[in-house]
Amino acid sequence: MLYAFQVDLRPTIYGLAELDPEHFQAPSLESPEGKLRRAEEHLQDLRDEIAPLESPDAHAFVIRHDADARQYIFEVSGVAEAKPEWGYIVGDCIHNLRSSLDHLILQLAILGQGGRHLTDREIRSCEFPIYSDPDEFKKRGEGRVRLLRPGERARIAELQPFHASDISIWGPEPGIAVPTRAFPAFIPTLLRSINDLDIADKHRRVNATWRSANWYAHPEPPEPFRESSIYAGVLKDNAEVGRWGYEGAKPELPPDMDVQSYFPISVAIGEAATHHGYGALDFLGWSVEAVQGVIDLFRPCFETTGPAKPVRDLTGIGLWTWLDFGSID
Repeated sequence: MLYAFQVDLRPTIYGLAELDPEHFQAPSLESPEGKLRRAEEHLQDLRDEIAPLESPDAHAFVIRHDADARQYIFEVSGVAEAKPEWGYIVGDCIHNLRSSLDHLILQLAILGQGGRHLTDREIRSCEFPIYSDPDEFKKRGEGRVRLLRPGERARIAELQPFHASDISIWGPEPGIAVPTRAFPAFIPTLLRSINDLDIADKHRRVNATWRSANWYAHPEPPEPFRESSIYAGVLKDNAEVGRWGYEGAKPELPPDMDVQSYFPISVAIGEAATHHGYGALDFLGWSVEAVQGVIDLFRPCFETTGPAKPVRDLTGIGLWTWLDFGSID
């Protein structure tokens, strides 16, 4: 008895690139990951510069009393002068993160076109679209990914900031009885901020300034207060960082109270109202993880030419998923 075996002799994309390099090339994550590594190097440079200056030992706090208003006023001294060079390092880090995403789209386009060499015009058309308006994405963004396979195009659309609150894509917030999402998913929100900062850096330096409003970090106060304020503007030496107000007589605060834990001083990116006071090292570290997560989402496309992972996999990379950074002025 004879058995017929069907053997697929069609060469793979990578085989075509090896057999006919003049007309074909192998898609690769080498350049997206190379750009990401460069961003990590800039982040480390910034960390070496400012981490020692953010140490609690680098600042001193003064607590003043306002008897008429029944308030404690907190001031900080010993704040080092912000260096213009910090802004240039931030800009270089952000630009390499944005470039990493664009390089990813180009390589996915090569995959989508079977490994053939793209024309110069096709290469220039490739870009990772990042839009907060679905109409703008349809008008301007879809053409940037037209050379990709349908599955990858769908993933790019799901990663758009205008989909950040879509439960069908990102799922509901955990621990909520009624499935809902009060805050947008973290990854597309971060992508929006990376894009906005990169656009700003093309025309002006993205300043790194001292800020005190790290609202996500503070512990419970030693005595409950009636009202409080945190100064979210650019800090200078001997600046007020916040106030606590009380009803009736003010309680005595512990003499060894760690003021730094309630008003952590850090270098932040941009103007006073942006990023809700998150420190530059935190924000850029999260941004690096976000871009790495997006690259990993598409890694199967390059390893097996299979489909990309679902975007919900990005909620498991250790990032806070429910924060909203706002927009860049």
